[in-house]
Amino acid sequence: LILYMSRLGGSASLILLAGGISSLVTMFLQIPAGSIVDRLGAKRGIFLSCGIVMGSFFLIASAQFWGSAGNVAVIAGVGFHAVSKALWNVSWYLILGGILRPRERGMFLGTMRFSYYLLNAVVFFLLGVALKSISSIEFLQAIFIGVGLLSIGRILAIAGIRLNVRSSGTPPKRPLKEAFMVSLSNSSLVGAAIYTALVSFAFAPVLQLALIYFNHTMKFDGGSVQLISSVGLAGNICAALVYGKLL
Repeated sequence: LILYMSRLGGSASLILLAGGISSLVTMFLQIPAGSIVDRLGAKRGIFLSCGIVMGSFFLIASAQFWGSAGNVAVIAGVGFHAVSKALWNVSWYLILGGILRPRERGMFLGTMRFSYYLLNAVVFFLLGVALKSISSIEFLQAIFIGVGLLSIGRILAIAGIRLNVRSSGTPPKRPLKEAFMVSLSNSSLVGAAIYTALVSFAFAPVLQLALIYFNHTMKFDGGSVQLISSVGLAGNICAALVYGKLL
C-alpha cells in the first residue's frame, strides 16, 4: 500500500492516514458488526465480508484512473476493507464456536494464525524479490486484483461448512436495532471490542511509520521495503507458536 500510494504521488502523512484508517474504522464497527451478523447469520456475514473485500481491492486497483483523486480512492478502499474485517472477525469466530469443542479451539486458532502469518511472510518476501525487477504500477494493481479474487476461495470454503441452525446463515427474527442492543448489553463483547480497537489503534501505525521512513527518508527501493515488511511478521509467527498453549 505504501509503495502504491507513493507511485500515485501520495505524501507520507496521507499514506500514514491510509494505514491508520483501518484501525479507526474497526474501533467504531466492532459492536455494530456483531449486530449485523446477529441479523444476517454467520455464513451470510462471511459472504458479505468477502464481497466487500473484493470491491475494496478493485477500488484500490482502479485508483490510477481516478486522476487527482486516486489516493482518496485508495483510502476509501482501505476503509471498506476495514468494514469487511470487522464483519469477518465476528462471523468467523461464531462459526468456529459452532464446529469446535472448547478444548480444541486454542490449538486450532494457534495453528491457523501460525499458518496465516507464515504464508504472509513468504508471499511478502517473494513480492519483495519481484519488486526488485518489476516495479511498475500495473504490477501493483495486478497484486491488488489477485488478492481480491482470492476471496472467492473463502466463499466456496465457508459455503461447504455444515453448521447448526444457531450458527448458520439463517437470520434470527429480530430487527437490526434490537440486535444492536443485544450486542451492546454483552459486557464481555463490549469490553473485548474496546480493548482490541484501542490496542490496534495505538500500535498498528508503528510499522507503517517505520516503512514510510525507510521509503521516503532513507530512500529504500520498493523491493527492499517489501522485504523488510516480511521480516516484520516474524514476531507474529513466533507469537502464534505459543498462542494455542496460552488459551
